[in-house]
Amino acid sequence: MAGSTGATRSASSRAAIHSGLAKRSIGRHASPVPDDAVPATPAPPRPAHPHHRPPRGPDPGPGADPAAERPRDDAELFTFEFWSPRATFGGHIALLRFPAAGVVWYSTAVFREGERVVALADEFPLKRTLELRGNGLWADHNVEDPFVHWSIGLEAFALALDDPADERGERVPLGYDLDVELDPVSLRRRGDGYEQPARVHGEVLIGMEAYELDGVGWRAHLGLAALTAEAAGGDLVRHGVHDDGPHWSTVEDGADPTRDDALGWSVAVTPGGRLRKGLYRQLDGAGHTERWRPAP
Repeated sequence: MAGSTGATRSASSRAAIHSGLAKRSIGRHASPVPDDAVPATPAPPRPAHPHHRPPRGPDPGPGADPAAERPRDDAELFTFEFWSPRATFGGHIALLRFPAAGVVWYSTAVFREGERVVALADEFPLKRTLELRGNGLWADHNVEDPFVHWSIGLEAFALALDDPADERGERVPLGYDLDVELDPVSLRRRGDGYEQPARVHGEVLIGMEAYELDGVGWRAHLGLAALTAEAAGGDLVRHGVHDDGPHWSTVEDGADPTRDDALGWSVAVTPGGRLRKGLYRQLDGAGHTERWRPAP
């Protein structure tokens, strides 16, 4: 194990470590993964942002009806986010389904401190499930236990981008074997759907590197009509988890992308609109940002 970085050099090690992230290489030597220090004690409360809207309340949303976990007949968004506890590594997955058009847009990205963003966004034929198959891609998103456990798999080629706004980059393999564990008590309403903080663990493959993740995250499922109404009320949706456990979710005006997406961001342009998602860290926690701009 490589000192305080939390990285392991052993190709056979799959143990959870204090930083929440281990790295090994496939067929070559692995270098340590840098990670920021986590405050030893909880940070004091931050002053309220002048443009913060009140956080969503603890409303349990649609309840524990398993049918709410399944794809709907109207346009909708499924998202899953993940990051290491110190937020030097993270990513997101978004599925935007358009049943009327018979297509689904899949967007995913991985952010690593000091490295290029690795991103993928493409359109696929709509299916009854959340499985996707296309040229050079297989992905699946399964409800193992409603509101408690999802499993996510990906085998694909993505682009390593110097600038997330670029459309050209270096083609690299990207893979996920992740478990998303949820607490039903934390289920809360968002628009006509719901959201939950999560624990995310498993493996992320980028090129010849394999990262063992044991981190935190977020997931949401709601209709695009509700997402559009939400976007009309604020520039940015921000959600995350404090280092000492509590989570937050707010809608804000006057967002600052240079601050809010400081650790990485990506954009997917779909028939229904433009989705930008980013990863950020603050003094006492970390999380993801989301901006939705509906098509004119």
